[in-house]
Amino acid sequence: ARRYGLQDASSCGVGLLAGGAHLLMSTALFVIIAQFLGLSLKEALVWGVLLGFSSTVLAAKTLEGSGALSTYYGRVAIGILILQDVVAIAVMAVASDAQPSLAALLLVPAALMFRWLLPLIIDRIYNDELQLLLAVLVALGAAEAFHYLNLSGELGAILAGALVARHQKSEQLGHRLWALKEILLVAFFVGIGLQVSPSQEDWAIASV
Repeated sequence: ARRYGLQDASSCGVGLLAGGAHLLMSTALFVIIAQFLGLSLKEALVWGVLLGFSSTVLAAKTLEGSGALSTYYGRVAIGILILQDVVAIAVMAVASDAQPSLAALLLVPAALMFRWLLPLIIDRIYNDELQLLLAVLVALGAAEAFHYLNLSGELGAILAGALVARHQKSEQLGHRLWALKEILLVAFFVGIGLQVSPSQEDWAIASV
């Protein structure tokens, strides 16, 4: 199965089915609770979906720490988390009421062009520092392009990763980004902690 890629296909299918079923059931439950608390249907849907998510950071770090990131169930878990992240991006886009630019229609031919162009560039880069700069440039460049089109920058970064995911050097690029990712994660959580000062009401809601 591993030789013909069936194991990866199986883990992907299980991740989609399990993640989709969990998200639908948890969303339905939280929507009922949110409407009981007096929220509108749109607000209830947003809160229902958001409360059905898991923490990608905590799950990935736990799997990495136990050495289970490359196991079958580890890949299934990562697949579920990716599905949740994509849904989260869609929910944020809908909740923000942002209207995509008409130029967004050019994304499909642009993605096809970069899917052909990026491997040619990656094949010609052997320096570690240049590989790191290329990985950062691709992710940030795609995010900025999506922002320009009034789309989610996170979705652009995911698309950029998908375009190079099957390349033979994609694992090397991932390793180059790992230390940078750890630093940005710490800065992200520290930034949230510095910006948010929960009130007594916030603590009460969180406790419930």
